[in-house]
Amino acid sequence: MEVIIEHQREETDMAWDRLLTVKEAARYVPCSPKTIRRAYLVGQLGVERFGHGCGRVRIRRKALEAWLRNGGKTRAITQVGGRHVNHEEL
Repeated sequence: MEVIIEHQREETDMAWDRLLTVKEAARYVPCSPKTIRRAYLVGQLGVERFGHGCGRVRIRRKALEAWLRNGGKTRAITQVGGRHVNHEEL
């Protein structure tokens, strides 16, 4: 019986912390997808990447909540030589 309950708890935890797309993350927060992208491009929001090169970005709810606990702020970014940098690096 305990094994079944533990398995159900693990499934609930996994469903709660499933990977979200940028659009899903923006709806969850709520904010614009641009805000989510800006936050992960400057390293303020942890993401997971899948695929070759930059790959597809997925965001865990735990990462979103940690970002919100830290104020949910983003810094302005600029693209310099194909690389995103925040204004403090310029």
